Amino acid sequence: MTKYILTTKIMTSFFNPMLLCACMASGVFAQKNVVQKATSADLSQHSLLSINKFTSWVRADGIFSRTPKDSMGTVFPRGQVPIIYSDAFIWGGKAWVDSAESQPAPFGQTVRVGGATYRSSAQPGRIIGFGAEAVPADTLAPEARVYRVRRDFYGLGEYELRREAIAFFEFSTDPDAATPEQIATIREMYARDWAEWPVQHGAPFIDRNGNGVFDPPPPFSDSFSLADLVAGGYDEPGITAADTDAPADQVIWTVYNDLDETKSRSFAGSRPLGLEMQLTQWTYRSDAEWGAIFYRKVKFINKGGVEIDTLGNKGAFWLNDMYFAQWADPDLGFYSDDFAGCDTTLNLGYVYNSTELDSEFRKYNLTPAAVGYMILQGPVVRNANQSAIFNFRSVSGWQNLPMTAFNCRSVGDARTTPSHSDPDAARRWYKILRGFDPVYENDQYYPAPVGIEPGPLPLSGDPLTGIGFLDGQSVGNWSLLPSDKRITISSGPFTLAPDDTQEVVLAFVAGMSNNRLTSVQVMKYLARQVQFNYPDHYAIPGESTQITLSSDLPADYSLAQNYPNPFNASTRIDFALPKDAEVRLAIFDVLGREVAVLLEQPLAAGTHSAVWDGRDVAGKNVPSGHYFYKLQAGYIELSRGLTLIR
Repeated sequence: MTKYILTTKIMTSFFNPMLLCACMASGVFAQKNVVQKATSADLSQHSLLSINKFTSWVRADGIFSRTPKDSMGTVFPRGQVPIIYSDAFIWGGKAWVDSAESQPAPFGQTVRVGGATYRSSAQPGRIIGFGAEAVPADTLAPEARVYRVRRDFYGLGEYELRREAIAFFEFSTDPDAATPEQIATIREMYARDWAEWPVQHGAPFIDRNGNGVFDPPPPFSDSFSLADLVAGGYDEPGITAADTDAPADQVIWTVYNDLDETKSRSFAGSRPLGLEMQLTQWTYRSDAEWGAIFYRKVKFINKGGVEIDTLGNKGAFWLNDMYFAQWADPDLGFYSDDFAGCDTTLNLGYVYNSTELDSEFRKYNLTPAAVGYMILQGPVVRNANQSAIFNFRSVSGWQNLPMTAFNCRSVGDARTTPSHSDPDAARRWYKILRGFDPVYENDQYYPAPVGIEPGPLPLSGDPLTGIGFLDGQSVGNWSLLPSDKRITISSGPFTLAPDDTQEVVLAFVAGMSNNRLTSVQVMKYLARQVQFNYPDHYAIPGESTQITLSSDLPADYSLAQNYPNPFNASTRIDFALPKDAEVRLAIFDVLGREVAVLLEQPLAAGTHSAVWDGRDVAGKNVPSGHYFYKLQAGYIELSRGLTLIR
């Protein structure tokens, strides 16, 4: 039988002696929150993203970052440091029986909250029907599983299949750990999900012929390859934005609902809202070891099937003042030495290390990473003068809401994630979703340091400059200290009428550099690239040189300072060409000796970039020190310095 994790964790945030004594007496700090087990031991109710230098699990009932063996399920770098203990979505709002909002939902529960933390209010599967006829599908039916596709599965070699099996069956990184049967299972699961991709239930697909209907492609064979799929203009399972020739390389899809009243009430005491949630999680191939990006898209569909009076009559609610949130319990390496913050310009909530050394990252001689969740596409609300993104398309007369609230607290703090047994949990959650302090009956913002106006987005300072409201500061009689954090990134309010759909898209971003703060810098750099390129995707430069072109021609030659600098894993060098040129970009040491050649080829006019991974022409790591990089474009020569720290 799978054992629960019982990791001992001590509260170190918002230190107050009286509270500490009370919590110790009550046993608040005795153990880490135990995550509710899945409704089935069937591995089909779990799957993971696994093609890059990170892994991240999804469960069919809406709990993420937990493995089938109930371990931490988001790991970066892959096979090394677990960074997320559990994460999930939270939602809440006011339910009404009529559009005029004159008749509140019954049972004294106008405000209702659902979602998941260590327990889920949802069950696997879709909702069949609408309104009074809506009923949940069988939670154990084959269609209630977590689907996963990988475009290149048919041509995968032995090494990659072993690598996949090691991750899926939770072995060590030993390439010999997986059995031939388990390796075959991975290929069979990919083939099955590719063939049975549930477009009829809402799963996305690449509509290459543009007819709005999924036309299944021929099965892969020795005579029909991935290249034939694209060249022939065939539809395929998966997700893409505008460019149908550049879909995501690995995609997960599942659907769950909140119509199980027992499960719904076990989360925050609320009865169901009648929601179906369709989750898509995806990533693009990258060999980068210094960063990780994956995307999450959730569709909320108000299908009903809920009691609209105390007599048992059923229908669908009119939902307003709704809020959506990404909740997470990040354990960034060692769990109790973390700081957290938010960036309002990026709609980002994140966690970083409070010290330069982390015992878990140190096992692999790594600098602590920084990780965050950003809202790329918030819920839509009407605005005649704006346009919104919905289903990767621009829609006039609407706007996407940004991050509107951020909450960060730690285990044992009165302001932290409400307990599932708390009879006041729904009220407390609804305050957190709106950016208010949950300990007060009236709406009050969280306390802030002297000189900073309290608001719904605390900890929005810049840790690199030390300016603004930062974790680690004193707030009145409290002290913010490194601890085991919980973060909530919210967006709202919005409405969800019967049979309406809202969707939210987020990105998970991780960065690693030569110290804890430059890791934050790298993570935010990646977040900016993702934000700038959305709804198209951004590919992280990896160990090989990456080149990107801009449609706007530069006015002159330029060579930018590498980023990050100093660096230890890899660094990016951007440069601009006003016209086509033969280009050479090389690295030199302080004695003028050539160390590496990053580019030596003709390039078109535009903005380009290259990545240096700190290796010489022989592929060996060069020592720490100061180096120079020189750009030669025709008769033009430009150079700058950079610093490598091992």
